[in-house]
Amino acid sequence: STQLVAMHGKNFESRNLRRMIQFAEQFQDIEIVSMLTTQLSWSHFVELLPLKKIKSQLFYANKIVEESWSVKELRIQMVLW
Repeated sequence: STQLVAMHGKNFESRNLRRMIQFAEQFQDIEIVSMLTTQLSWSHFVELLPLKKIKSQLFYANKIVEESWSVKELRIQMVLW
């Protein structure tokens, strides 16, 4: 992390690297990832990572796309559902 931060900036701090690894472990289907990364922000993905079931992650990801949810709206909806 220290070397990456020095080379590329603070986006590569340890916390973010752990999230990147978690993302790679949870979102393994390259076709789904390709589609979602063009429509969701990294902040959206960070909110989806704690969800343990891929079905739940994909449900919310689709809602984000369909209804243009902001990260704040996603948080609200996740509490309501």
